[in-house]
Amino acid sequence: MSVTKRFLPSEAHSSESAELPALSSDVRISGSPPFSLRTWTRRQFARTSLAFLGSQAVSRLECALAADSSLVSQTIPPDLPLPRSEPSEARWLRQAVILQPWAKTQYAALVGVDRPRRLREEFGFNAIIVLPTEAHNALLDFLAAPDFHLTGAQFRNGVDAYRKEGYRLILYSSVMHCGHAPDWQNGELGRDHPEWSQRDALGNAITSFGHAAWLCGSTPAREYTLNYTLRLVQEYSPDGIMLDNNGFGHTANGWTCYCEFC
Repeated sequence: MSVTKRFLPSEAHSSESAELPALSSDVRISGSPPFSLRTWTRRQFARTSLAFLGSQAVSRLECALAADSSLVSQTIPPDLPLPRSEPSEARWLRQAVILQPWAKTQYAALVGVDRPRRLREEFGFNAIIVLPTEAHNALLDFLAAPDFHLTGAQFRNGVDAYRKEGYRLILYSSVMHCGHAPDWQNGELGRDHPEWSQRDALGNAITSFGHAAWLCGSTPAREYTLNYTLRLVQEYSPDGIMLDNNGFGHTANGWTCYCEFC
């Protein structure tokens, strides 16, 4: 299991730094009250990558930058005039100690009856990030670990156990891979909408992590993935959403994205 670090508004690096996406459920998504999520531009991703990415991702980014010294002199285009949400003022975020199990460890975290109490007492966790059932199972299929599938009842019983111990529930989603939803994970979304894929400077679809092609937030994929996220909010009533991987990245052929929408 891994721990996700909290980032508070006071930790912002400058007035130019991108604000954190709101995690509380009292924000607006895609113009449909009461939820809201934002898309990151290339400039914002570059400025905040060292602050918001995990150490493993940071080291990969540093290696990529070192391997391509020409990036240092590249001019980053100006930000697009996109709407954005301000940092959440939810009080519980300031005291959140967040646990993020993943794949096999999510199975262990949700099926183990006494884990919520033990994790709170031994490590001080009071919030948990999880993938909803279908996305979790799709990810486990990709990892060839079907023995760690969760049933709908196991997921809900596990979530209820954490809530009874006072945990805040944060559901995992994303723009670039639709939160590992089955239609993205099995490649169906990419086959139906190849024009939604992020592309490098040579026009190649980005599959850097061995999954289906990454989605570009400048395409209708943004609306599609935010609507998917909204359905999760409506079904599970979480305290927050982790909108992961909602920007652009670096590839062997430079920064993305060069799709027809960008």
